[in-house]
Parts: sequence; structure tokens; C-alpha cells
Amino acid sequence: MLMHLPIPGYIDPGSGYVLVGGLGALLAVLASVVGLLLLRAMAFLRAVIVVWRRMGRWAVTLVCAGALLGVAPKGGALMHLEHPVAGRVVILGMDGMSPDILEPLLAAGALPHFAALRDQGGYRRLATTNPPQSPVAWAGFATGQNPGKHGLYDFIRRDPRTYALSLSTATMVGGTFQPVITGKRFWSYAGELGVESAILACPVTFPAEPIRGRMLSGMGVPDILGTEGTFTYYTSAAIDGVDTGGRVVQVPYATSLTTELFGPRRATGGGSEQTTVPLLIRLDPDRHTVQLELHGNPRVTLRPGEWSDWQSVTFSPGLFRKVKGILQFYLVEAAPELKLYASPINFDPRDPAFPIASPPGYAKALAERVGLFYTQGMPADTWSVNEGRLGYAPFLDRVRRMTETRAKMLDLELARVTRGIVFAYFDAADVVQHMCWRFTDPASPRYAPDDPHRAAISDTYRRMDALLGRVTAQLQPDDTLLVLSDHGFGPFRRAAHLNAWLRDHGYLALQDGLDSGGDLLRDVDWTRTRAYAIGFGAIYLNLRGREGRGIVHPGAEADALTAELIARLAAWRDGETPVVRRAYAGSAIFHGPRAAEAPDLVVGFQRGYRASWETALGAAPRETLADNEKAWSGDHLVDPALVPGILFANRPIAADAPTLYDLAPTILRALGVDAASLRGGDFDGTPLW
Repeated sequence: MLMHLPIPGYIDPGSGYVLVGGLGALLAVLASVVGLLLLRAMAFLRAVIVVWRRMGRWAVTLVCAGALLGVAPKGGALMHLEHPVAGRVVILGMDGMSPDILEPLLAAGALPHFAALRDQGGYRRLATTNPPQSPVAWAGFATGQNPGKHGLYDFIRRDPRTYALSLSTATMVGGTFQPVITGKRFWSYAGELGVESAILACPVTFPAEPIRGRMLSGMGVPDILGTEGTFTYYTSAAIDGVDTGGRVVQVPYATSLTTELFGPRRATGGGSEQTTVPLLIRLDPDRHTVQLELHGNPRVTLRPGEWSDWQSVTFSPGLFRKVKGILQFYLVEAAPELKLYASPINFDPRDPAFPIASPPGYAKALAERVGLFYTQGMPADTWSVNEGRLGYAPFLDRVRRMTETRAKMLDLELARVTRGIVFAYFDAADVVQHMCWRFTDPASPRYAPDDPHRAAISDTYRRMDALLGRVTAQLQPDDTLLVLSDHGFGPFRRAAHLNAWLRDHGYLALQDGLDSGGDLLRDVDWTRTRAYAIGFGAIYLNLRGREGRGIVHPGAEADALTAELIARLAAWRDGETPVVRRAYAGSAIFHGPRAAEAPDLVVGFQRGYRASWETALGAAPRETLADNEKAWSGDHLVDPALVPGILFANRPIAADAPTLYDLAPTILRALGVDAASLRGGDFDGTPLW
């Protein structure tokens, strides 16, 4: 599962380095001390940068002076405000909202606030990015650039020299998290013009960058283990199946038992070990309750079907280092077996180990106003539902709570910002559609029309409508409001194993004697492999001079192989049904200074099909297609033409076919930036006004 792929260069907080050799212990001490000094120096440097950026007009003056000397911003004309900023640009990012769901609800009168906004200003379907993956799409939204410029192509990336796979939404170099994308975001342009921004959880903003205003990082923030979200499940029942998204701990059925909560790893003289803290569980089977005692927290009593409040936990993964986290418990069952769920451990927003907010104290300030909140960038408990460890009721309840907490943060910023940008991200529609699509899809292998949560998707759209009404009630006369989604949605009925297809067609070879290959590309015979797949539709040629063991010559041979793959993928059938709608040459859809990092092909699947989880991790199962038997039954990883997003505004939208790339220049135009400097240059879109 994706959540267990490592962040490139990730070192558990405070562990320094995972060391091997006789000097390991001494080096671990030195690494921890140096790490402390570096953290202090980085904090000071961030503070200096924030102060400098808050000079506002002085910063603009310096840029203008540079232009007079012939130094203009790369790629376009120098930006300036045609008039002072009068109001705010308020942007609601509602991940995954689909016109296929929204438009019928609008027609039925079920979304009155969306209807009012459409009538006041306008509504359009919004073309998404290629590929239509959330981190790629939100990076395109914020930069106005295609992946060839900002550098993010998929959830998964590979090291071409070693073929090693890792998560792409966060990266660490030399013990410090680095920005994932290189494109400049609209709030950076605004800051240079002296305009304040409040950015709440926009994806791919980790680590939080110094901005003129405030930022809380979103998708990309790991949990305390450095994954996208690893849960723990304590049970006295026999362990069934293999969990790929969490840790299952078997415990005895006893009135009192002590187990462990697992934290980050710490360096040892010869490697590393997992840190733990004790967890005491007292079970009362007659009352069907458990009492939990986690060090430093008040005793918690839970009944089946109850979530605990946030619990604080502190781990000691390095010399003089404490890493603070928060988590919630959910009691699934107290009798006849114990079944206790522990959410992934988030960094404590009051004292995070890494920069999740800008300025650094912003997360703590939010926690003081709205209470403790998840900091993990992808916080919904989707994979625990997939594994059958958590039911739909607690999953949906937690999604509602997360949405309300984010709405409270947005309320704070709407009361605080009088001029500038306010952006808030909501993922409720996305995660609910992923997990609940099967309730309304008769063609799904797991169709469940009688499930009590069958209305979860439409209910979520109604909640988003209520949220919109809450925001419009707080608008000022000069405010501009934009509501958008990054992509739409559709069914995920059949899983396509791309590496199996490549194997069966002679493009990928496995080690002798194997008819299936494991994940992380570990069973591939690179001496006979011309192409391989990773992620959710990316195919790379095993290119000589780029890949560590490449055999395909660049130039004519590579071009011919790409064309051949595109043609043969278009002919892939599941019975009489096409599997692929269109395959794209990377060189045709990506352009910019980072285009060399792009996949050689991107596969756009037909509705109902999607690259398998096995493909994402580089595996090659025996079969090429399989029914999707997971609860995760809805998706958007298909051809981008099939999953447009939505765009509403309180101003008329003149463009008939807007794209995500148009949004960054549109936001700047709404602030009063001159239109000429927003056309062309670094932007791949144009302002809609």
C-alpha cells in the first residue's frame, strides 16, 4: 500500500541517521546534537524570511528596481497591481466534486447555495490535469503550470538509476524536508505585491513555506511514522488476512492487559529500532466498555461505537529529543472479542517536529482556537475501511468532524483577513466517493444497494452546499468567490495490472522461472525489459543512459517503442470492452524545465478501469485484469476527459472551457494584477476575467 512507501530521505524525527558500524552510537549522539543546532538555525532563518517578506511594499520596490536594471522575473512581464486590492479572493477547494453527481442534484433543487452562486455568477465544468491525480491537479491549480514545469507527475516516483520507489508528496534531503514542486504558487506572487494570504491545507504545501500571511500544510504531511497514515488495530480475535495499511496486534482477552503503541524508529549502534509507549487496556465485558490509560493522559472510557477525544503521546527517538503526537481511539467491540482501533499518530500541532505551518506557531494558534486537529495530510481512515478494521459509521463520522474543524479554521480567517486571499481545502467528497461509490453502482463487484450508508455521497454534497452557504454569509461586497474541484469521479470496477500486460506482450521480463513479480520491481530482469510501469498509469522505458540498467537506445528506437506501446494499449480489450481510452506520449503532454523527469507514457483508462494497487508499487501479478473487490470502489484515475471538475464563481465566467491551469492567473487577476503580465510566460493558463 502507498502509505508504507518511504518518503525519500525520511528519517524518523530525532533519530539522526540509521547507522551501521562500530562508531554508530557515537555518530548517533553527534547527529542528534547537530540536528538540534540545525533545527534552531532553521527556525531563526525562517523567522528572518518571514520578517523580510512582510516588508510588503519595500519588496515590490526592490523587484521594480531590479526590472529597471534589466532583471525581470523569469518567463514573463513584471507583475503589478492596476489598483489597490479592494476586497478578498475567497477560494473553496472541494476535492473530487463531480459534475456527474452535482448537476442532477442541482436540477433537483437539492443544492440551493450552489444554485444561487451559479445564478449570481457562473458555473462551468473544469478540465483537470493529465494525469488527474490529486497532488498533480492541485499543484497545477496553485502554479498554473503543467508537471513539466512544477515536477510532480504521480503519487509514486522512482529513482531511475536504482529503480527504487518512494512517495512523491514529501521529500527530505540532508535531514531537512524540501519543497516537492518547483513552480511558484499564486500566493507567492501575491506576497511580492504586498497582498496577504491565508492558505488552509492546500495539497503539496509541505513543508510550509514562509509567506506573507499564514499557511497550514496539507496533503504531503506524513504521520509520525513517516507514512501517509498507518493505523494500529488491537484484537483478541484470530487475525484474518494481511493488512497493508496498518499494524494488527493480537492481545489476550483479559480484564487487564498492557500492550504497546508504536512510534517512530530511533537509531541504534547497528541499525534502528521502533520506539514504543505502554498502553494499558482494562476490559469490562459485562458493561461492554474499555478503559484506556496512555501515559500523560486522563483515563478514557469507551463504549462500542465511540471515538475518544484526541490523546497526546510523546516518544523519545533520539538523544535529548521528544517527538509529540496525537491520536484517537475507536472501540469496535468489547465482547465477545476485543477490537480496538487506534488512528494513525499525527504530529501534535502544538509542537510539531517538522514545519507544518507558517509562521511556525500558526498550527499551535489554530489548535488553541478550534481544538486539536489532524495534521496528517491525508487523514481520512480509508484504508482501515478497506481492510475491514473500521466500519462505515465511524469513518463517515470522522470525515464530518474533520470537515467541521476545517470550517472553523476558515471562519477564523474570514473574520481576520479584510483584503487578500483566503483558501481552504475540503476532501470530504473525494474520500466518501472513494469508499461509498459501490452503494449506487449496479456494475460494481461489491454493489450494496441496501447498505444503510447508501446515501453517503449525496449527503456529503448537501453538506458541502451548507458549507458554501456558511461562507457566502460572511462575504463582503467587494469579495470574489471561487469554488472548484480538482477532478470529477467515476466507478472503479476492474483493476488493470500494467506490468502484467507489459510482460504478456514482451516488453517486461521477469527473472527466470517466475510467472509473477512482487512489488518494488524486485523480480524484474532488467537485461530483457524494455518498459515498466509504476504509479497509477505511468510507463517508463528502460532507457539506456537514464535508467541504471537501461537497454533501449534514446532517439529513434525509443520513439518507435513509444508509438508501438500507444497503439497496442489502445487495442487492449476486456472481452469486448476497451480498457484504455487513450495512451499519451509524455513528450506530447509535458513541457518545461523538468520534463526530463516525466513518464514516457501516461495511460488514460476507460470508465470503470484503473491501474491496480499492485501496479502502483511495481508488481506484476499473473493476470492482467481483476475485479476490484475492495471497499474503495470509486476513483478518478482514468482518462482526464472523463473526470472534469467543477467551477463556480460569483462573477460571470466568460470562458466556455476553463482548465485548472487558468485558476492561478485568474486569482491574481481578481486581485487587480494587470492582465498582460498574466498571459503566457510561466503560466499554462490564462485569466478567466
